[in-house]
Amino acid sequence: PLRRMRVTAVGIAESYMRIRSLLTVAVSLAMLVTVGLGAALWLVAEQLAQVSAEQARAQAVARDASALLVLTHEYALHAEERIRQQWRAHHAHLLGTLAAPPADARSTPQEATAQASALATFFDQLAATTGTSEDQVQQRRTLLLDQLLTHTQALFDTANRWGDTAGASRQAVERGLQWLLIAVPG
Repeated sequence: PLRRMRVTAVGIAESYMRIRSLLTVAVSLAMLVTVGLGAALWLVAEQLAQVSAEQARAQAVARDASALLVLTHEYALHAEERIRQQWRAHHAHLLGTLAAPPADARSTPQEATAQASALATFFDQLAATTGTSEDQVQQRRTLLLDQLLTHTQALFDTANRWGDTAGASRQAVERGLQWLLIAVPG
């Protein structure tokens, strides 16, 4: 009987060591999965922040372009210095938004930058319109106003497409996050 107890005690010790090894492996694996999920969630959060910043820039450009459209129409009706100053202030803000360094590798569409830069030229020509007759001045103002409105609308459309692209990127990142969260055991 004594010998059997010794074997049993040795067997219990061996079982304890196996259980201890299995628990160590399980805890290590759980910690590894937790660190991996934490890193994945951090990356997703960074991507969402970048896409949100890009979308906010696109929306700011669209708002400024919309304000320029309104001010251009108002200038066509009244041609006041106050409107001219407001137009220039909005245009400067628009150029600043486009020139601001992006938060990530994505960049401002070159098309938007080119369109915004061209607006000042059209507005300056509109503000400085002169001619030999009233009809000639009115025709030139109408032509320049048309060009300015067309280019401003094109900038607005470009900003909206840019925002839509950023929105689609955001949705893709969010779908990836959903799949990540579904895949988490638990």
